[in-house]
Amino acid sequence: MGLQQQITQDMRDALKAGDTDKVSTLRFIMGEFTRGLKTELEDDEVVRILRKTMANELSLGPKADQSFVKVLEQYVTKQADREAIQSWIEENVDFSKLKSPKQAVGLVKKHFGETANSQVVLEIISDLTDRGLE
Repeated sequence: MGLQQQITQDMRDALKAGDTDKVSTLRFIMGEFTRGLKTELEDDEVVRILRKTMANELSLGPKADQSFVKVLEQYVTKQADREAIQSWIEENVDFSKLKSPKQAVGLVKKHFGETANSQVVLEIISDLTDRGLE
């Protein structure tokens, strides 16, 4: 079951359980899913929407609805840690075959998806190329 379907099922379960906070949060998110042209979203698209929505809510600072954020956090994949990304790059990326070290970002993002922060990936690549591990 995809993440979008899981959220739909969780909303049904929350309705049955009478969890109004969760229902309202999941209804809001499902509304965000319908803003695009597609009705069925890939998991990485769902995670992107969830992260953006969380960031918008957290930008409110102390006024942020923490119950809203907690519901969204249940569906957002944890970020890949720096060590895992670096290890994967060292084992799988041959910089000599790339025109620019920055081309490795695409390879990393393809492997890790939304769990890899692009800025962290660039920093790791920069560190590796500065150390001559190209």
